[in-house]
Amino acid sequence: VTPTDSGSTLVRGGVGLFYDKIPLNVGSFEQYQSLLVTTFATDGVTPDERVEFWRGVIREKILPVDFRVDDRKMFSAGLASATVGDLQVTDLHISAHVAECGRTALAHDHENMLIFNFMHAGRAVSAQDGRRIALAPGTGMFCTSARPFTLEFPEQAHLTVLRIPRAALER
Repeated sequence: VTPTDSGSTLVRGGVGLFYDKIPLNVGSFEQYQSLLVTTFATDGVTPDERVEFWRGVIREKILPVDFRVDDRKMFSAGLASATVGDLQVTDLHISAHVAECGRTALAHDHENMLIFNFMHAGRAVSAQDGRRIALAPGTGMFCTSARPFTLEFPEQAHLTVLRIPRAALER
């Protein structure tokens, strides 16, 4: 659906599992040909450096967060990230940890983002503004980067993170 006459905005929706990596609506994405997918993983990093490496990756690709990991040497993670217009889509595979985004991290050169986390596998608990929500496969939740939040992953998880600047929603 293109809600404007300019054709610069596209709204798509759906629920389910999609196995084909070829978009069915390529005509709607003129910029698709220049789409760049960036991948990062902790596989090539020494076990002692994985958490710090991953903190830097997440700071660059999603938000400034801090991590608590029970066994730093067993921590593993990977992501694939792409940006289409103002929307950033990141697919994450991560081991058990707690990610915290506090006021200090948010104050450092950070744009107000609306974030949607969708769980494919594993479990998580999200907390923001005194509310907690349990996430299981097939569920998702919105949060804002304007206020501190915590995401707890008690086990290995696979999730997709959609991130869009609030300013883009107000245009």
